[in-house]
Amino acid sequence: AEFRVIPNDVTRVLELTRGGIDLLQNSVPPDALPRSTDNDCCTILRQPGITYSYLGFNLKDPILSDRRVRAAIAHAVHRDPIIAYLLHGAARPATGLLSPQNWAYAKDVATYPYDPARARALLDAAGYRNPPGPAPRFTLTYKTSQNRTRRRIAEVIRTQLAEVGIDVAIRGY
Repeated sequence: AEFRVIPNDVTRVLELTRGGIDLLQNSVPPDALPRSTDNDCCTILRQPGITYSYLGFNLKDPILSDRRVRAAIAHAVHRDPIIAYLLHGAARPATGLLSPQNWAYAKDVATYPYDPARARALLDAAGYRNPPGPAPRFTLTYKTSQNRTRRRIAEVIRTQLAEVGIDVAIRGY
């Protein structure tokens, strides 16, 4: 067996659809799924998985150390359109680190539904009132990879957080 590392998303999918490779696991970018499933050369199996994506917070940061600010961010991020449009339905909202298929999954946990008004109220209560004019309440740095999908998700989150007065600087690594 020969294993090849193909770092470029488009090249990987083209290699698969042209028959240049026989197996590709978890490496088809979500926006390529519709094109890939319409191709007669291969079969794409889609099943619930156990991987997850998350936002990690620096709890030593003076702004993010306040639980109300973190809750506000959770209420300001609208996950449904990210899943529908950027991930093409190939995900579901998580409530924790474990998948519902895991025996230790806890379903009775606090959730944070999309609620920008609640997010603004929490930020106000934490002392980060919306200043007059175009100035943000504060600025955060969002570190992500150079992966195109991850970068697009970061841009959507930046736009959503701007709606509640939080500025986000995206840094790709």
